[in-house]
Amino acid sequence: MKRIIILISAALLLPAIARADDGDETSLSPGFMARTGVEARVKLNRNLSLQVGEELRFGNGSAMERFQTDLGVSYKLSKHFDVGLNYSLIEKYKSSASAFQPRHRLSLDFSESFKTYYWTFSSKQRLQYTHRSTQYVNIYQDNPNLIGMKAKFQAKYRGFGDVKPYGYVEIRGNFNEAWGHMTSTTSSTTAKSGKTYYPYQFDGYTHAYINRYRFALGADWKLSKKIGLDFRVMADSCSDYEIDTNSDGDKLFSAQYENQMVFSACAGLTYKF
Repeated sequence: MKRIIILISAALLLPAIARADDGDETSLSPGFMARTGVEARVKLNRNLSLQVGEELRFGNGSAMERFQTDLGVSYKLSKHFDVGLNYSLIEKYKSSASAFQPRHRLSLDFSESFKTYYWTFSSKQRLQYTHRSTQYVNIYQDNPNLIGMKAKFQAKYRGFGDVKPYGYVEIRGNFNEAWGHMTSTTSSTTAKSGKTYYPYQFDGYTHAYINRYRFALGADWKLSKKIGLDFRVMADSCSDYEIDTNSDGDKLFSAQYENQMVFSACAGLTYKF
């Protein structure tokens, strides 16, 4: 028998991490951010489920920064293990172009969950592929076909009734970012802007590294069968490798790791029917 669950959620981050959930854009930007979404889950049988969702994200000044459509399928392999396949169409606002720019994401998820006494231990691993049109990116700086990963490990305590404290650690990384090297240590300046550059050779998409660590403590509060609250504090450490080249990829203006640490608090509301 089919069972349909509708989940409506909203969250406010203070201060927010403006690009906290993009596997291909990892730099952190303090500010205020809100998001809201709706998700429908259809249980086709005991093990197989379909999900479809829509999410809106708002940044500083309440301007919409991104909207995302998700379609997925999940299968329960056993009592403790699940596997899922998801497609996402992401429209992200680019201020320099004054327009939303699309990207397509395909992800494969593996999740595990175990209960013992009052504790639930769970983990989720995601392998994802994100495609962006080359008309929106400098291919010598950013890979238009990026492969990344996420891994999340969580522990939740169920001994306080409707309030369930939890903590988790999340790790993110990319496997094929742009890489290259200077062919000379002699610098020059461009005729138009006067920017300093070095002769550069693009080596391909060979750079693999971990670019994000997230640590969180929070609590789920079940107000009723339909309504729940979520409170958490997070610490995000980002080490993103940024390359700045010309459009031909033979002049390097800068290449460095940008290390940032941002602390944030989040309050969320969910409604299920």
